[in-house]
Amino acid sequence: MLWVDHGFNRPATYRFADELTKRLNLNFKPYLPRLSAAHWEARHGETLPEEFSATMKLEPFERGMRELAPAQLE
Repeated sequence: MLWVDHGFNRPATYRFADELTKRLNLNFKPYLPRLSAAHWEARHGETLPEEFSATMKLEPFERGMRELAPAQLE
């Protein structure tokens, strides 16, 4: 299971993901942005929502989809 972790999740989100992983025996494959959350904030602050989504969410998602190459549903 691909999970994009952009580094800005709340602690409760990580606890919930850990609980589900254990309870459902999930095989999470985390994909992280090339910039850490701290690096992003140092460069950009909390602005630029379109660039944030492209850099911190879409790029890791697309990389994960390419690397995991899930089968197409027909």
